[in-house]
Amino acid sequence: MSLQCLNQNRRDQSQPQLPYTNDALRCDLTRVRQAWRESRRLHDRFSIYKYLTAVYGLVLVWQTENRVIERASRALRLKGWKGVDYPEPFSAVIRCTSHRRKVDAKTRANGLMP
Repeated sequence: MSLQCLNQNRRDQSQPQLPYTNDALRCDLTRVRQAWRESRRLHDRFSIYKYLTAVYGLVLVWQTENRVIERASRALRLKGWKGVDYPEPFSAVIRCTSHRRKVDAKTRANGLMP
């Protein structure tokens, strides 16, 4: 049974969903960015996994709410990236939260324009 099926069974469709404001999105991106900075500060071979776990966690939350593409696009627009209609969500979060010179172009450009 998939995660999506479980969430649809649990969610009561009559309940209104809470709005996900731009401030909430900025807060989530800031939290992931903090994990990026911490991984760069520690600079050992396993520290990057804390950052990637934060990226995965954020995208998973978006996915369980069935808003992954919409929120990835909003995150890119908030950070000034224009013209991406259907971004790859993990690449979008990495692009919005990591330093451009520290992440290779292949990771950044997965599903996005450089």
